[in-house]
Amino acid sequence: MILAGWWLSRSRERGQQLATRIVAMATVSSFVLMLLSAQVGSLPFEGIFGGFYGLGVRAWEFGVGALLVLVRIRVLPTRTKSATGVAGLLFLGASFFVLSKETLYPSLWTLLPVCGTVLLILSGADARGPAAQLLSSRVLTSVGSISYSWYLWHWPALVFAGFLFGSTSHSFLLAATVSLLPAVLSYMWVEKPIRYSNHYT
Repeated sequence: MILAGWWLSRSRERGQQLATRIVAMATVSSFVLMLLSAQVGSLPFEGIFGGFYGLGVRAWEFGVGALLVLVRIRVLPTRTKSATGVAGLLFLGASFFVLSKETLYPSLWTLLPVCGTVLLILSGADARGPAAQLLSSRVLTSVGSISYSWYLWHWPALVFAGFLFGSTSHSFLLAATVSLLPAVLSYMWVEKPIRYSNHYT
């Protein structure tokens, strides 16, 4: 949709404006669809529109991120950056305690982690802010570097653990821990060589 916005216009500025409107409409539509899904509990074509893995009711989360880029809010006062960073951490932290397996998801509760993420991104990399100082620690940045590889590897580990040892919290915790090793190896030997290869730049 973003590419279509630029393609349908003749100038870069107009293209960005049109792309922003297109993504905004899609984001609002998806958000409304999510509210309807949460209201009735399900929607027709559940696999496509409804449920945790449904694209229709989750697309607005991606749309919010895209709008954040398209709107280009780059310069904020230092105090505002610090406040938004702390608020973002509080929102995300609250998600761990407020959301549970009984929580209807997606629903309005989805705004909690999404808004927290948006606030953190808006706060930027201001090293003087408390949120940035916390997140820039060596431990957290190291975990952040391998987080995507770990995310990919832990899923098959959880599935096999469920088959072999049953669906228990202990087996899942062990599987997630064990999946850290292939995550680190794939990050070092696959992800980093591709990211920093001159062939792709």
